[in-house]
Amino acid sequence: YREDMMDNAISLIDADRQKPADERFKWTVDGWLTKADILGPLQTPERKRKIEQAIKEGAISVHALPANMESDVMEQEDYARSLIFTSQIDREYGLPLSIAAKMTDVPAHSWFLPTLLHNAGIKFLQLGCNYTDQPVRLPQLFWWEGPDGSRILCNYTPHYGSDLMPPKDWPSKNYLAVTMSHDNSGPPSAKEVEELRNGNSRSSLEMQLKGWSGDKNVQYDTTMESLVKNKMVKIHFATLDEFADAVLAEKPDLPVIRGDMVDPWIHGVMAMPQESKTARNVRPLEPALDIFNTELKNWGIATTPLTAPLAKAYENSMLFSEHTFGASGPGNGFFSADGKTNLPDSQRFLYNDAFVKARKEGFYKKFEASFRDKARYIEITDSIVTNYLASRLKLLSDNVKTNAGNIIVYNPLPWMRSGVVDINGEKILAQNVPANGYIVINPSKLAQTKAVSNITTLNTPFYTAKFDTQKGGITSLIEKSTGKELVDQKSKYVLGQYLHERFSYDQTKDYDDRAYKGTSAAIIKPNMPKDISYLATTLSDWTMKTTQSAVGTKVTFTTTNATPIAQAVSVSFTFPNAFP
Repeated sequence: YREDMMDNAISLIDADRQKPADERFKWTVDGWLTKADILGPLQTPERKRKIEQAIKEGAISVHALPANMESDVMEQEDYARSLIFTSQIDREYGLPLSIAAKMTDVPAHSWFLPTLLHNAGIKFLQLGCNYTDQPVRLPQLFWWEGPDGSRILCNYTPHYGSDLMPPKDWPSKNYLAVTMSHDNSGPPSAKEVEELRNGNSRSSLEMQLKGWSGDKNVQYDTTMESLVKNKMVKIHFATLDEFADAVLAEKPDLPVIRGDMVDPWIHGVMAMPQESKTARNVRPLEPALDIFNTELKNWGIATTPLTAPLAKAYENSMLFSEHTFGASGPGNGFFSADGKTNLPDSQRFLYNDAFVKARKEGFYKKFEASFRDKARYIEITDSIVTNYLASRLKLLSDNVKTNAGNIIVYNPLPWMRSGVVDINGEKILAQNVPANGYIVINPSKLAQTKAVSNITTLNTPFYTAKFDTQKGGITSLIEKSTGKELVDQKSKYVLGQYLHERFSYDQTKDYDDRAYKGTSAAIIKPNMPKDISYLATTLSDWTMKTTQSAVGTKVTFTTTNATPIAQAVSVSFTFPNAFP
């Protein structure tokens, strides 16, 4: 992107400078890549000057979003902060703030998006589904309404982009032909640009973003070339912002979609459960750290600068949610032993003893390293946030007059609340902690955790629970305020019971056939033995341990009879005394 692709784009832009403005090639790119790489510190001064000129002229257009995101796994504040990259570019070069955005590949996105984008001044979103996925059944052009009633104009296409010829039921005078190159291919050739300028829709190229306006009475038994030649339509090379302005000016009557999309794009998140857990835990602490730092300064306590490290934490958090997580498979191209061989599936995708042997011999080393590269993003975020938060908690404790050994609990939320905190493995109930404030707890006045005799029926302030020591779970859980039974009494499993499922070849293929248009290496498990049957494994020989403290009661089941799944498995149930 930074070198060859930009040189090719600049060459196209330079060649088109003498053409009318709406016939000049325009290339749309995302915010983070442009800010961090294309205009980043490794860019040469000469090339950067040309890129900056193209941005100021509008020949290179930076849309509002940072990248193609896995939006369902992000926190709201992370998403809001991710808009800063394009905003910084627009402000630096004196451009209007972008009102349009684009994402590709991920088939579906969080219902939070229309609310976020609308309130950020972004009016249009183009979503291009990966061509192997079954697309969401949506109109191509619609209003997407968020939970709060905010609306954005949305164009959804079943491929990265869309055809040069509009569908027959296109509801607007202006049509957006989203033409894109394939993954990481850069801009098109001058010949391909000229073909599309003349309305040649037979080109296999998916180039970039342009629009056309035409007569809704056009007969569709013709070609785009003839329409252009006979001046029945006008092709404009345009930005997403320009298309949004044109359609919004029409005030079109479009269907309103109010709801969430079910996103099947979970390969990366599910392939990295530990890192995904870290992300879920650390992301809420990012704004908490920011608020805490501000309050310390308001209380007259000097802190070290936080703006730059916190921005780095948010940036790396965003990069962890960028939709590419690791290599799609081992033994292919760069991920083969010699860095170039493409092995057949029968040698790449191995199972059982063959897999164990190949992994031991290092066959998957490069493949697994690609996931470690991805993990480093959220590890950087976690390191920054936890270290800076710990140093500021130390500052608070150093400046609060209290007795040695007392515990200070801080609440970063803007309302009073109670909750359980963990101090060196000991659970402590902190009650009525002020909004954006703290309380001091004397641990000597708290009852210590103690083991109690195991009973299969447990009465707590809010529940009556019955346990099954053979299955390792809860057979009955009655909510005392309503008398309602919360466990399905007809199920063959108990609540919280450990269950490990292995799906058969037929089940795996059935999912792939229903969710995808073609066989995908990321989903179907190529070379999977066809005689693999479904297997549901539960464990036995559970031991039960019950402990009580001022916080509540904890019941833990443990078994060491877990081969070959694990060496041991533990399942815990905690019943707080202060709240359900």
